[in-house]
Amino acid sequence: ANLYYNAQVGRASFKAPDRIWGAWRDVHGELLLKRQFVIEQSTLQQIFDRTISVQDELLQAVLESGADQRLKEVVATIQAEQNDIIRAAKDQVLIVQGVAGSGKTTVALHRLAYLIYTWQDVLPADRILIVGPNKLFLNYISDVLPELGVTEVNQTTFTELARRLLPPEIPIQPKLAPATVLAERSPEARLISFKCS
Repeated sequence: ANLYYNAQVGRASFKAPDRIWGAWRDVHGELLLKRQFVIEQSTLQQIFDRTISVQDELLQAVLESGADQRLKEVVATIQAEQNDIIRAAKDQVLIVQGVAGSGKTTVALHRLAYLIYTWQDVLPADRILIVGPNKLFLNYISDVLPELGVTEVNQTTFTELARRLLPPEIPIQPKLAPATVLAERSPEARLISFKCS
């Protein structure tokens, strides 16, 4: 994927893990053409010759399709910048910000798949924990993970994790709507909260 997103037509190279020697090696070659295909229900719908602007054309086509956009459909629209995040060094801390629907979850899941594939000897899938906001979200991504080759990752919500890690005498309050929390506060606390927002 790195070759596809970052190389131009012509002489190209990429780094690949050498399974025998346990190190990275450069693979060199000639990139003759880059194309992206849109296939729906086993039928070829569109072909894009990949140039700098083609990714935006594909993104536009997907957005204009009006289809119910599940997480797995966003896979086709990963931008070069997102690819850089996916392939960042394994020991690098990353913060990915963006508005709703910008691809944060897609990037995170692809990074997870990349790390597991590339570092499977030191980072086995069964030692990874995905902490999601709720069970609906975890159910949502559980459909996508196997398609990325990720099958044995543990998943939990923040509340479930807190219940497992904290002593039973520490109460875990269910998440309340912000209006409910504000209504339970004193008028002074609400005023301070409003001024600090």
